Amino acid sequence: MATTDTDEGGGTPRGQEAIGVGLSQTHESSGRSQLAAAVRASFESLGRVERGALELAHNGGLTVRGIAEVLGEEPGAVRLALRHALSQLSAVGREDAGPA
Repeated sequence: MATTDTDEGGGTPRGQEAIGVGLSQTHESSGRSQLAAAVRASFESLGRVERGALELAHNGGLTVRGIAEVLGEEPGAVRLALRHALSQLSAVGREDAGPA
């Protein structure tokens, strides 16, 4: 009777778990890169105020008032721009996730 090299549990030949994990990680990585590309495309499609407001809030840590000063906009317009930008970007994630 031939012997095989198996894991401690005696079930799966050694290395096959790693192969499955590698394929799974590759698929996940591909999905993440597709999502990242979709988010970048959505971000680039935002208007000047929306994109600028989002960048200043996220990267610059500015408040709505600070963003308004930098962009030369009213705080209400900045709040609206941020809401629209976040809504558009979150829609990309919902589309990628598929039906719930």
